[in-house]
Amino acid sequence: MVANTEPAGYQASSALKFAEPTSNKPIQAKPSGPNKLFANPGTTFGDWRDDLYRDGFAVIKGAIPLDRAEKYGDEMLSYLENFNGSMGFKRDDPSTIKTETLPVITEKGMITGYGVAHESFAWAIRQEPGVIEAFERVYDTKDLIVSFDAVNTSFPNRKDVKVNKPWPHQDQDPENPGFRCLQGLVNIFPNGDKDGGLIVCKGAHLLSEEFHKDFKDEPNKIWAWTHEWYGFTAEGMEWLKNKGCEWQKVNAGPGDLIVWDSRTPHYNVSPEGTQPRFCTYTCYMPAADATQEDLKRKKAAFENLQGTTHWPNAMHVGGIPVLRNGEPCPYNTNMPRKAPELTNRGFLLTGIPVHTVNAIKKHFATKNPKFMFLIHGDPHTGNAYLDKAGNPRFLDWQKFHIGSPFHDLSYFIVGALSVEDRRANEVAVIDHYLEALAKFGGPSLSTNDDDVMKEYAKATMAGMGWILTPYALQKKECVFPMCERYGAAIVDHKSIGIVKSLPDLE
Repeated sequence: MVANTEPAGYQASSALKFAEPTSNKPIQAKPSGPNKLFANPGTTFGDWRDDLYRDGFAVIKGAIPLDRAEKYGDEMLSYLENFNGSMGFKRDDPSTIKTETLPVITEKGMITGYGVAHESFAWAIRQEPGVIEAFERVYDTKDLIVSFDAVNTSFPNRKDVKVNKPWPHQDQDPENPGFRCLQGLVNIFPNGDKDGGLIVCKGAHLLSEEFHKDFKDEPNKIWAWTHEWYGFTAEGMEWLKNKGCEWQKVNAGPGDLIVWDSRTPHYNVSPEGTQPRFCTYTCYMPAADATQEDLKRKKAAFENLQGTTHWPNAMHVGGIPVLRNGEPCPYNTNMPRKAPELTNRGFLLTGIPVHTVNAIKKHFATKNPKFMFLIHGDPHTGNAYLDKAGNPRFLDWQKFHIGSPFHDLSYFIVGALSVEDRRANEVAVIDHYLEALAKFGGPSLSTNDDDVMKEYAKATMAGMGWILTPYALQKKECVFPMCERYGAAIVDHKSIGIVKSLPDLE
């Protein structure tokens, strides 16, 4: 991992890599726009959203170009062939499709362990512009976060796994009606009538609230491991049939994106012909719909390389136990086999930047009256110079204002010194500053005072403005080291945690 190409302020597992930022757009988590699906009943869109509104599902053709879809298919097959150093699976030899040659794959075709949610191909697919754009159009916002969901690698006619029986369900709390979540999957191989895949109950999402009122007190409810799941009984299936709802197999080509309303009853079936069914599950939601606790949980899941369900706010982290022969699979290291490379947009989708910016907002809005001084506001080494006698001098055109003195101090120290030099000399420099402050009439403060060091730690947050600096203003050779320095200081001082512990803003 290259230090000066990481998103600033972030220290991830060494299994994660980051590309250089491709955008300097500020991170502002905006709510869904006025054209969010179902916001205005009767609205027509003139595209696949009309299918989604009417039927509860839609197919977006060519969300990923064919050549890249084929590339992802090859990468997924290579993942299986090279799993645990190669256990014997060969893509061109059907006789090698068996439990002892593959990672644990459920009868539904899903791989949930092994860090697969953070595999290189999984993140590459999540970052595909055509996939993201579809969810942007539904939610009418570009400020999205993404789930860390499973992948599906279903092979036809397997006799060594349990039979995949229909499990009609909806992935939404019956007590919380209305459109709340759009699920999705990216199809990788040609997927026709006999190739397994998604089965949906067409139009049933529009009857969801009525259905659950009628079945509120049903005696034989199917057990659910979460309130955000409901299984349909035989009586429920009969109710849907009597309402004229029909079940439909959804076919798709390589690179097509299938989306469905979480209220839509659905399940999957296994392939019966010769074609495997491969797909990745992708789900996005507005960042503004996630609470700070959600974002904190999501950040931890990302850092620990954990998977989630389809809910992008990391409502549920982890997954079902990965068992091989009844015991925890010894090959489940919970680490991706190939490290993903996150683009700037990909990192935004983790929700971590939103989490950080919210802390910055709180920092500026919660001022400690004990530390209110006349300050400069933008001191950095670019404003410092030596006169002819070798004396340090400072020159800048700037309006002075009231604020914490540690804003100026931390901004200068962290920006002026390398990470290593700052860590070795930081306290000594702060002590020198505090002595000078007292000498020239300021209060007597000490680094031994807990509130002093907390105020200093809070003040380091201001340096995160460097992540928004356009290269037209500062060369990237300057921006990257500054991002690294301020990011490291924020991590060292646990600044975000200190700010988050402050009272919430009204």
